[in-house]
Amino acid sequence: MFSPERLGQWKDVPTAKEQGFDVTLSQFRGVVAAGGLGKEQSLFWQNAMVKMFQSPGFKKYLQENGLRPLVKVGGDADKYLAEQTAFYTEILSELGMVKKKK
Repeated sequence: MFSPERLGQWKDVPTAKEQGFDVTLSQFRGVVAAGGLGKEQSLFWQNAMVKMFQSPGFKKYLQENGLRPLVKVGGDADKYLAEQTAFYTEILSELGMVKKKK
């Protein structure tokens, strides 16, 4: 388990850190729209995602599946995706799995 702390439904499963591995990871799940979306359309979908995220049904889904909540929309989502891209590019480059740009 790569979460920073044990998850509720798996309290007996130790985290990677508890097992001596200094690593935590989050698995991103999201919705990305096609290019060319207008500002109003973008705001509509951003608000829809926030509303869904706050709904009891979605909170139940997260809890039942051991998922940690993380919602990012607009500029926050852009920043998060750029950070994640840089993070994984560095790791995969170090492992020799990404070709260096010329």
